[in-house]
Amino acid sequence: MEMWGKNKDYKCISTLTKENKNISYYLENNIYYVKWATKTEFEITKTELDFILEEFFTVKEQWYLLGASETNPILEGFGKFIDDNFKKFTPRHASAIAAILVDIGILDSYGKRPVKLRKL
Repeated sequence: MEMWGKNKDYKCISTLTKENKNISYYLENNIYYVKWATKTEFEITKTELDFILEEFFTVKEQWYLLGASETNPILEGFGKFIDDNFKKFTPRHASAIAAILVDIGILDSYGKRPVKLRKL
């Protein structure tokens, strides 16, 4: 399946710390297809997002740390959770996943260093 055909209705957004729109994504058949920067493409299902929301963002309105460093993710951060629970992702993927969850209105964020997230 060609992920990035001309007829896809994809949206361009920024990570939560940058202003340049370097994440493109679209939803098809309950799968989010994501292209990040120039090289990274991945898929994440609605089921996987539900797991994230139920297992990491457990308390509504509580702030959680993004912590998406590739080499030194914050132990209690979202990046470490992603790394521990999804073999196909690294802590860095948390940046793109969080940006999409903010864009679709499931999470809120504030700050840049550190970035904090909460479930709405």
